[in-house]
Amino acid sequence: MDLAYFPRELECTILEVAANSDSTFIPTLLLVARRAHVWLEPLLYRQVYISTDPDFEWKRAQDAFFRIAASKAPSFLAKSVRFVILELQDRAQLSQHFLDCVYSALWLCTGVEEIAVNGSHILNIGPTLLPIFSAMPLRRLGVFLEDLIPHPTPMKGHAPAFSALTHLDVYDNEGHSSRSRDLVRIIPFLTALPNLTHLAIHVPLDSYHVKQILDGCSRLQILAFVTCAIYREPSPFMESVQYLAESLGDARILGTTFAEWMEVLSMVAPSFWRALDILIDQKKQGLIDDKHASTGDFWNKDTRDCIAKQIRGLI
Repeated sequence: MDLAYFPRELECTILEVAANSDSTFIPTLLLVARRAHVWLEPLLYRQVYISTDPDFEWKRAQDAFFRIAASKAPSFLAKSVRFVILELQDRAQLSQHFLDCVYSALWLCTGVEEIAVNGSHILNIGPTLLPIFSAMPLRRLGVFLEDLIPHPTPMKGHAPAFSALTHLDVYDNEGHSSRSRDLVRIIPFLTALPNLTHLAIHVPLDSYHVKQILDGCSRLQILAFVTCAIYREPSPFMESVQYLAESLGDARILGTTFAEWMEVLSMVAPSFWRALDILIDQKKQGLIDDKHASTGDFWNKDTRDCIAKQIRGLI
């Protein structure tokens, strides 16, 4: 075939497949032709990682993102960015200029579908980030809800802005802030999310409030109680989840561990969500007892838990 008449649609598809198969190859592909640059440049910004860590390894990419936000038409980032990781650390010496760059850029990312934010309650990020997130068609969200919608603001009234959410990882825990210990405050918000199917919580709840969540979230498939990779067996945490699942007789209650705080995102692998999917599939196949309610610490390569070993071998 004469390359001069090679169908542009097919050429574009081939280049996009090559770019998606290895994102590090995109800068090279941009040099193929001017049209390749037009087609593929948005893929460079499909995933955005912003961090206040002074030793952040992706700082060059972060700076490029800020330059694009300041120089390109607003529609560029709206069409490009789909995944965001936002890491704001208390110990970092943040300038207001940096935060202004972050917020200004995120306002343009109106097509984001998945975001994880490890924010700081000291920075008071909620008043700025909440309207930004509300303008995004989010399907997956990992966040400290106490940061995003601080006490005493009622949470339920903001639920319509998150109506597309299917996966929510609530980071609030006993070590974050005094108010994060009381997850009862967020239950009306959770039960008002019409499409929520996967919910992860990082603090224990009593059976009364767990039942409120299970009964109120009409489409909920998994209620995961999550703790950090513990490397300790037997685990009192997993035992408590097992007891809760058995006492309520609800197979949606499951326990698991995480290694990275952004595992709510579909692009992160392996993840605790993948481990839970494997557990459920193995139970359906009769390879794991149907009443078993946890993955164990599948991150631990030396685990003696046979279920955790089984999942670790499949993840």
